[in-house]
Amino acid sequence: MEMGAERLRERGFDLVYDCKKMLLHQIDCPEVKEIPSERLEGQYMSHMPRKVKYCPCPKCLPFAAQEYKERTTGLKGRQIILTLLANNKDKSYIKDNELNCIHRLHSPCLFNRPIRFLKPIETIPDHASLCKRCFSRYSDEAVAYRVRQEFSKTDAGKTLENLIRAITQTCASHNMFVEFVSKTAYITTVAGQWYFNLAQNPLELYHANYAKTEQGKSRLRYLQEGISYHKQDHSFGTAQDVLCYVVFHDDAMIRRMVNQKQEPIRTAEELENIIVACMEDKDLWDDTIADILGISEQAWMHYLDDGLKTMPLYLLEKLGAALDIDPDFFVGAIADIREWEVL
Repeated sequence: MEMGAERLRERGFDLVYDCKKMLLHQIDCPEVKEIPSERLEGQYMSHMPRKVKYCPCPKCLPFAAQEYKERTTGLKGRQIILTLLANNKDKSYIKDNELNCIHRLHSPCLFNRPIRFLKPIETIPDHASLCKRCFSRYSDEAVAYRVRQEFSKTDAGKTLENLIRAITQTCASHNMFVEFVSKTAYITTVAGQWYFNLAQNPLELYHANYAKTEQGKSRLRYLQEGISYHKQDHSFGTAQDVLCYVVFHDDAMIRRMVNQKQEPIRTAEELENIIVACMEDKDLWDDTIADILGISEQAWMHYLDDGLKTMPLYLLEKLGAALDIDPDFFVGAIADIREWEVL
């Protein structure tokens, strides 16, 4: 028996709790011998805890384990998860503590996992992986994760030289070209050109739009002379935040340009970002889109925030014409988003 369990016995405990696997064991259970002492907590059989996180060991506590299974699986288990989600509406994600994996708050994946491992969280930890079903590679979270992984390979925060190296490596991994003039980074992507000054605090990002060819074809080219940059509406705290924005914008523009979804869109926010990226490319703003659709700006913002779910088909067709996007793209995205809404 591990010394940790022996010390707990000396203090009068007859149950031990494995904090990692979230299992309650009798103190003499053979499995306790394999558990590091720092993972053990003492409990009393006389008032065995009945909270969801305390799952009895099916080997040494078979009857308690069966009772736990009956009240936490099937329809009862689903109701517990729904209650958990309803009580944590201010959170955006669920962490699976066993797999160290992050799910969206309302993901169907949650109903396939043991309840005791699920914990609502507000932000995604640096070292946790993302569920591939919940997050498409185009989602904000997946883009931020990839950029964060690139930055973690260097000590980007220590010196300007390291920061420049981190930016260069990140751009290279995302097929973007970057060059530095003094402390200003100029980034060229498949879908646009950007620049920002590393010495600013907070950082301001500037973007140059595309222009159509003289023949008026759908294929776009970049103006080599007379480049007109415009500043993005919001500022950024770090160069990592800037690159997250650029990569996401680039992905959104490429998806719009090829006019097909390579992966399902999971959230209204993801669809909104694609639409906003296209609006920026065409120098269209919320008031001009509202005028094109013949609705108020407030109504347009409502449709956008709602992921276009309540927008009538004739308005979707008008929006598609304004942004050069096939309305079927919107219809498919709306269907994908609805599929992932379980509440």
